[in-house]
Amino acid sequence: MVLDGPLYLRILISRVTINSGSTVSYIQRILSELDDWMTSMDNNVTTLYEFVRLQLDALMARGEYSSNVI
Repeated sequence: MVLDGPLYLRILISRVTINSGSTVSYIQRILSELDDWMTSMDNNVTTLYEFVRLQLDALMARGEYSSNVI
């Protein structure tokens, strides 16, 4: 039994991931362009690390991984 329908819907939508080949390719391309992302983040290593972690988590959610991120 769900006591708070709108909250349940919000949580459900936040957990849904799109699982397609183009999404995986897009994430892998982003990870291959980290030097450009670093520049766009004003060379903030902490922000870049968080960004990379989110991308790797997104790949893992889709059953993929990237072995070329140092």
